Amino acid sequence: FFSSAAPCVPPDDVAAEDDVDEAPLGTLTHPIPIDALPYTDWRDGAAAPSALFDAYAPCAPETDESGPGWLYVLELHEAGMLRASLDEVEGDGVDMDVHILTAPLADACISRGHAKATAWLEPGTYWIAVDTWVDGDGIGYPGPYQLDVTLAAGGILPEQAGFNDYVI
Repeated sequence: FFSSAAPCVPPDDVAAEDDVDEAPLGTLTHPIPIDALPYTDWRDGAAAPSALFDAYAPCAPETDESGPGWLYVLELHEAGMLRASLDEVEGDGVDMDVHILTAPLADACISRGHAKATAWLEPGTYWIAVDTWVDGDGIGYPGPYQLDVTLAAGGILPEQAGFNDYVI
């Protein structure tokens, strides 16, 4: 119901096509492909090749996410509820957050969470960013994480079913 997507080059990126394959994996120009669902990946935010975005609008435009992060890409061929979750452990000194995006752009966020993000998605290409939260003193909290991505495919949303708010 989905397949891996070719590396994505954002519209405002001027990198030549040959440069995409040379870009480090997990960046805006060479996101990590999610080839199959369910999907699990283990990485370390401190080892990320770049900072992705400083903030994610409209999800949390005032939250500083300027630390290092990893970018993933997947193509869905059927609609469903996508869930991306991190193995959050309170008190471990790591604060990585997860974001679901409709494009590899800071203002394309449709869901964000400290430990999980979920969104009903139609077929198409989507990106998942795992990015580092930075506190008010400018200190980031990158570290190891496990990302799990699942899709509950099929079904319809309640508003699509034509149900009323009352029972006869």
